[in-house]
Amino acid sequence: MICHFSKKYITNPDSAEDVAQEVFIELWNHRERFNDLSQIKAFLYLAAKNKCLNIIKHHRVKGKYQQSLSSEEDETNIFGDEVLHSETIHNLNIAIDCLSDQR
Repeated sequence: MICHFSKKYITNPDSAEDVAQEVFIELWNHRERFNDLSQIKAFLYLAAKNKCLNIIKHHRVKGKYQQSLSSEEDETNIFGDEVLHSETIHNLNIAIDCLSDQR
């Protein structure tokens, strides 16, 4: 049920299974805190929801970072192209100046 619940937030079935597994591990590690089944059920669903939201948040941050890297690369490539172009023109002008007047 926790896997099915997690799939409502994240579409990747493997990630949903990972969330469920992590939630049950947390439950096991903190099992002494719970007195009845309703507390356990509430914990499982709330923990699964929070883990799913953290995954979504992580993907957004990762996407923004990759996008910024991509735009940075584009700017670097444009700058590099401009430098290469100006150096080529400069070297061409030097070569032309070295030619004899007849050429």
